[in-house]
This record gives sequence, C-alpha cells and structure tokens, in this order.
Amino acid sequence: MEESGSTFLVPVTKVINIRPHPNPKVERLEIAKILGFESIVPKGTYQIGELVVYIPVDGILPASIEEKLFANSKIKLFNSRIRACKIQGFVSEGLVAKPESLGILKPIEGKDYKVFLQIIKHQPPEKNIQGMKSKVNKVKLKDHPLFHSYNGLSRIQWQEDLFQEGELISAQEKLHGTNARYSILPYTVDTLWRKLLKLLKLTPEFEKNYGSNNVQISRKFGYKGFYGSDVYGDTGKQEQIFDKLKPNEIVYGEIIGPGIQKGYSYGLTKHTFVLFDVKVI
Repeated sequence: MEESGSTFLVPVTKVINIRPHPNPKVERLEIAKILGFESIVPKGTYQIGELVVYIPVDGILPASIEEKLFANSKIKLFNSRIRACKIQGFVSEGLVAKPESLGILKPIEGKDYKVFLQIIKHQPPEKNIQGMKSKVNKVKLKDHPLFHSYNGLSRIQWQEDLFQEGELISAQEKLHGTNARYSILPYTVDTLWRKLLKLLKLTPEFEKNYGSNNVQISRKFGYKGFYGSDVYGDTGKQEQIFDKLKPNEIVYGEIIGPGIQKGYSYGLTKHTFVLFDVKVI
C-alpha cells in the first residue's frame, strides 16, 4: 500500500493498439489502447507504437492545457476534470494527447509528467460524518501522524501484461460499504493539553484511533468517540476490534450492512466490519 495515495500518473507511453469504434456508423472515431485503458480518439490521429501523453480519469487540467485540448471540441469539461464518458455507446477512459501539443518536445517513455503539466488528481470533498454536529466540524485537530489513510489500490490497467494467458489467479470481489480503519498507536503529544497530561504522567503509552478513510473521528473535539452514536465507533465496539488489535497495528476494512450502501445490505441485519489489509508501524 502507498501512504501518499493510490497510483495517479500522467505518463508518456506508447499506443499499444488501434481498433475501429464498435459502432460501425461512427466513421470519424477509433479506439486507442494505452496501457490497459481504452480511449476514443479522432480517426487517423495516432499510430501503433507512437509515444503519447495519457491523462487518466479524475485528472484536473490547468486552464492553459484545457484551452489547448478542448478549444474546438464539442466535449466540454466540468470543473476542468477528466471523466469517463460514453461516446456513441462506448465508454472512453482518459485523454490521449500528443506530447508536443503540451509542450513536451523530448518525451521520455515511462516518465510521469503530472508535475510538469500541473495536472492534479481530483479529491472528493470531505463529508460530514454520521452523527457529528456542525459546530464540532469547525474545530480542526491534527490527526495522529501514524494513523495513515488507505489509498494503496491501483487499477489493474496501470499494470500492462501483469498476467500471462493461462496463468492461475485469485479474483476477489470489492464489497460496497464505507471504508473504516482502527489502530492502537503510540500516544502523541501535539497539543498543550496533551503536553500537560504528559508532564503529569497521566497519559497512556498507546492510544486508540478509529475513523473513516479520510476522517479520524476519535480526534474530533466534543465528539463522544468510540462510545458515540456513529457507525464506525459502534461497529468497532460491536466487533471488539480494539480487543483484537496489537500495539502499532492499523487494520483497514469495509463496514457493510443495512443503511450503508443502498441495495447492498448483503442480507445482514447489523453492521459488519470486513478486514482487507493490516499495516504494522
């Protein structure tokens, strides 16, 4: 897993294949395969083996690049964000561009150009956590520095030729729920109050942390925490997660069950935590 986020690259890479649009009535478009992705491009624009820039879905373009690429296009971006879109019945993923059109005069195959092009990844806004009052959200406390979010899964399309034909593999289904994490980590002194408690020798060696993937609920001022009325704390208590954890461990999983994801209760009558990874600090 990666602490800094899942794979987001804007690489220079070769066009692996070109094929006609599956709709025979579409004569001006074709499908270019880049890495493991397929993107719709104007017919005759690219050749197999040609070096191109691939901008993936969720890339946010700076105004200068958006103007270059979409000045004469019927397709317009919303908030400068690249999205998967269906064109004449085919879902196109990402954007293909010639390096020179973006100011890359000497493209290097395999190099990531997101910093050079100032293209960043779209990040969804932080949501209010269930049961948390708005006045609590106004108090911004630091998260535990070792309580890392989980963003370590990259799409298989980034790994071209990862598997060989006939090779045995294990396929697992992603559950539809809400991402949750729990840990027991060394007690940190990052506020005056915590410093005072430390001086008075009133602090434990380790502390419990829990939350969603992006919000550490156990550090929200004024919130009831583990025994509060939130789905993360309640599920952790019900599953006795902290009783099973060892110091310096973080467990990552999905909370599933009624009311989490519409249509995906999995026949459960109560919330359940399904673990998918463990990190040892």
